[in-house]
Amino acid sequence: MTDQTSGLVWQRCAIGMEWAANESRCIGEPEGLDLNAAYDDAANAGDGWRIPTGAELETLL
Repeated sequence: MTDQTSGLVWQRCAIGMEWAANESRCIGEPEGLDLNAAYDDAANAGDGWRIPTGAELETLL
């Protein structure tokens, strides 16, 4: 999903979950990742994916 204010693209569901369009929600169990695992997962997700900064996370509120 693209944030219209910041232009950032956010992953819709937590790692380990997937979007169920027919239910309009994320389903599955989120993975409990420590910070290093989260950085690794973002690096392996492809070009441009990264862990957001604290200030970027605050824009979701």
